[in-house]
Amino acid sequence: GSPLLEEALRAIWAPPPVELDDRIMRFPLFTGDVADVVAFLLGRGDIAGVVHCGAPFGVTRYGWAGFVAKCLGVGSDGLVPASHDNKRAAPRPVNSQLAVDRLRTLGGPLPRGAGEVLPGVLARCGDWVQFLRDELNRK
Repeated sequence: GSPLLEEALRAIWAPPPVELDDRIMRFPLFTGDVADVVAFLLGRGDIAGVVHCGAPFGVTRYGWAGFVAKCLGVGSDGLVPASHDNKRAAPRPVNSQLAVDRLRTLGGPLPRGAGEVLPGVLARCGDWVQFLRDELNRK
């Protein structure tokens, strides 16, 4: 599983209230989409320089956890939006979205948004999701 997904699941199933950053945008990518981009670029063989691969939509940790809860059909009432991200050792920019204009111009595959991919990821990871939930219930 991914650290961002695991954090969201832990927050959803933790005793409330759970504060999550609702300020700094993250742009979750799915490894299959990244692999498609890499394969495209390697297949071209004539590309030099930087080509960014970035998600089309951003989400905060709070928004992500709420979306994960919605996909699982569970409540997110215990999640509380916070205006700070005090768990990080180094400050992050509020919006670090990468521009994919060059990838688009080259005709490469563009990564999909979380809304399109996450339900399938959760379905494929059902055993892991249940394992994590069981682990948290034992504590």
